[in-house]
Amino acid sequence: MPSPGALLATTSQTNDVAAVMAAAADTLRAWVGLGPAFLATADPVTGAFSGTFAFDISDAAAAAFYAIELSGREVVRFASLADAAVPIDSLFAATDGRPERSPRWRQVISALGWGDELRAAIRVEGTVWGYLCLHREAADAGFTAKDVTRLTHVLPILGGALRRAALASVPDGSRLDTGVLLFDEHARLVGSTGGAAAWLDELGPSGPSGLPLLVAGLAQQVLVSGRSATSAITTRTGRSGVLEAAVLDGSPTPQVVLVISAASAARQLDQLALASGLTPREIQVIELVLASHPTKTIAARLGISPYTVQAHLTSIFAKTGHRSRRELINQLRG
Repeated sequence: MPSPGALLATTSQTNDVAAVMAAAADTLRAWVGLGPAFLATADPVTGAFSGTFAFDISDAAAAAFYAIELSGREVVRFASLADAAVPIDSLFAATDGRPERSPRWRQVISALGWGDELRAAIRVEGTVWGYLCLHREAADAGFTAKDVTRLTHVLPILGGALRRAALASVPDGSRLDTGVLLFDEHARLVGSTGGAAAWLDELGPSGPSGLPLLVAGLAQQVLVSGRSATSAITTRTGRSGVLEAAVLDGSPTPQVVLVISAASAARQLDQLALASGLTPREIQVIELVLASHPTKTIAARLGISPYTVQAHLTSIFAKTGHRSRRELINQLRG
């Protein structure tokens, strides 16, 4: 049966996030317990979902789970686990054996014939890189302390794999055009610009609305709350983007405008710094490289020698896996 050792061997050979998540799902379901599984990547800066992966969970159920998570009214929220001393909890344990206290139990889980649910935040050195959720059938026993212990052996391996994947650059350094989506009062897509199609394709599997879960969920959240919202995304090729949604002013009926664009160089640098363990000085050097300053100018700006600048660049390349300034700039501006 798949084990943490096998997961480590698999994930160390690929930076493909989908492959990492599939291998993790196989290991988790064999090592901790069989059942439907949900995994998500997270923006390390904000802790919000940036990509989703469901295994034996229908699109409709995944969308319902996500809507409840966004509502903020729930037991064992992923956002709470991100900051918890122990980032793992089960639904049965959190409700003292009364899962009906959970909205997602009442609205989704019990209707599906599932039992206990085990959730975890995937952290590395305090930074969240993803989340996971395992389910058991109603006839199965709830998750135990042994299951939690087994999960603790998997989380560091999965976290390391997601952190490494975050360092993978877009091979051609290309940049997708900004896309715009328009939703009606029922959160149905009624219009879009040409640039949106490429982003939607790169975001991968669609939910019941025909749109990626993160896109449809954000539109629904803004429609219900009436407040604008922003979320980071990571595409299947490792491209970093941003979703920005707001209610359209002046419309006779509520409509939501959602803009999909490439993440700014500054936002991507924040992610890269967390993924690769860059020092504050190395971040300063990269910021000046992004501004197209030559080595001598960087040295003068920072009050260090050109040789020290080169030493910092050598360290940056080693940490990030890049071979030149051009590769580094392509990733941060791609």
